[in-house]
Amino acid sequence: MSAELKAGVFVLAAISALVYMTTRLTQNRYTLSGTKKYYALISDATGLLSKSKVKMSGLDVGQLKNMELAGNKKVRVTIEVAADMNLYKDATIAVKSIGFLGDKYLELHPGAQSAGVLEEGGYIAEGDDGGSIDSLTRKTGELVDNLKDIALVLKDALKGAGTDGDGTRLDRILDNMEQFSEGLAEIDKLGHLADRFSEIADNVRDITARVNRGEGTVGKLLTDSETIDKINQTISGVNKLVTKVDKLQVIVDAKSAALVARGGSRSNFSVMIQPTYDKYYLFGITTRPQGITTIKRTETTPNPDQPGAVSSVTETKETEEAGIGINAQFAKRFGDAVFKFGLFESTGGLGIDYNLLDDRAKIFGEVYRFRSGNSPQVNFGAEVQVYRPFYIWTGVDFLLTSVNRSYFVGGGIRFTDQDLKALIATAASSGSLR
Repeated sequence: MSAELKAGVFVLAAISALVYMTTRLTQNRYTLSGTKKYYALISDATGLLSKSKVKMSGLDVGQLKNMELAGNKKVRVTIEVAADMNLYKDATIAVKSIGFLGDKYLELHPGAQSAGVLEEGGYIAEGDDGGSIDSLTRKTGELVDNLKDIALVLKDALKGAGTDGDGTRLDRILDNMEQFSEGLAEIDKLGHLADRFSEIADNVRDITARVNRGEGTVGKLLTDSETIDKINQTISGVNKLVTKVDKLQVIVDAKSAALVARGGSRSNFSVMIQPTYDKYYLFGITTRPQGITTIKRTETTPNPDQPGAVSSVTETKETEEAGIGINAQFAKRFGDAVFKFGLFESTGGLGIDYNLLDDRAKIFGEVYRFRSGNSPQVNFGAEVQVYRPFYIWTGVDFLLTSVNRSYFVGGGIRFTDQDLKALIATAASSGSLR
């Protein structure tokens, strides 16, 4: 048995052992004692996805398993939580979000022990979403509706006709004030006060006329329906922007592995921008310090004019000293499979990932570097999450090319923008304690 074949058997055995151990030991990331199912009816499931986290006091205690409509105004959700955690009959659950860039998740409050234990399969009451972004947007919309109602009331007060249709209600009030001031003017001691009343009546009448003509900010608000429409459009646009930004996620991935048979190593660093759960854009680099060897075949025929001349083929190996490549790919997910295409190490290609164990493990394949006279580069391997955010990375490179073929074993780290925020917050709090 050759050395390469022995190394291949070892790597395949390692992959099988990792998948088996992951299946046995990480079937549940929350507890070793299994999970329990509960149900809840919520009013708005916007932003929730399958496998969204269930948190309690900031810690993961379960995940969302299923969502379905229950009537016209409710969504029935199924959650799984750790089996060793007790929920009580007054427990509540609410949809929350982690800032503008955070995922939506379900915040669980277990309730009070005095209320009695909630049996598995029971329904959890919907709680208040508190000061979430969606709640703030809804309250802003309600505020605009209230302003519209107030505007209509003021408009009726200012434009309502009198009993004989001879003016606004406010005009009649001002007329009465003017008549009253004229009566007071007959009394010498109150003459100055009467003059002041007349001036006030004239000023108020002038302001009322301006408002009725739609002049000024208040006039536009009360008389111009276009202004109200613009306010509604602005709030709608802000709401759409908040929804899009809320779903955006940035993932940073760095990994490195040793090439067992050929020697050397390979490393990847990439940034994934994931606007939705089922697609992402990847940008990064791949380094191979040992370079890549290519074979050039040259066919020569001495004395080609002579009958029966025999051609000879000469093979020349060339190694690229700088093994650095650019990665720029688009990926789309369908179920557990993810299809990728774009640049792989600065050359066009495509790949596929198949996710296992609730995305804690995956098998991947890539094909690229299509060159005339040489087989394309085919990579095959697997990733298994050991302890978030760390994972094991192993497989084989250049499966179809013996000169570059090598099995690799290594590991990596993958974290999101939320992990980075939590790390910065922890570091800041540690520094303040000092």
